Amino acid sequence: MTIEEIRKFNFQRLVGRYGSQGRLAKALGVSVGYVHQLHHCIRNIGERSAAKMERKLNLSEGWLSTPEEGQEGLDPEPPTAPPQRMIPVLSWDNCPHNLATPIETIPAAWQTGKSSFALRIESDVTAPHIPVGSYVVVSPDRSARVGDFIVFRFERHAPVTIRQYIEEGGVKYLKSSNPIYPLIVWADQEFVGVVTYFQKNLI
Repeated sequence: MTIEEIRKFNFQRLVGRYGSQGRLAKALGVSVGYVHQLHHCIRNIGERSAAKMERKLNLSEGWLSTPEEGQEGLDPEPPTAPPQRMIPVLSWDNCPHNLATPIETIPAAWQTGKSSFALRIESDVTAPHIPVGSYVVVSPDRSARVGDFIVFRFERHAPVTIRQYIEEGGVKYLKSSNPIYPLIVWADQEFVGVVTYFQKNLI
């Protein structure tokens, strides 16, 4: 195994030992989203980061970089952490008016506002940037900026949809990342919210 693979393996062991990514994030003093990226190998753990984690968790120096058979034991009592925030997953048909009756709930990978909700991507309109099956977390309180993915509806009582907000020649457009869908001029569509992040895998 390479040193990067050893660190990834040992970090995944830490998540298991602490019981959740949220509890480990609390112990490390970092965001759950950061732990989520390390746990799912989206980011590598460098030497300085590994050393900082070892100090935070009272592990022996080099623990994260050492194969399992050569390690000293883990702290037997990891600290407690507050419950992780759950985000309601809503229907595309009438969100955000169905917050009280979500389809399901998912754990938040990043900090979110109380009015935020999630939608499960069911079509290829955002492919390949956001694949089918992913969850997008939407904030109705944020203003859209160029480059943001936004959720909107074409007319009142219609299901919501999602596109990326772009500008060309001073004109506002809503663009699908899948080229089979046409470019739409952003005019009188009903704005619902801004996608703050998406997650492919649940925590």
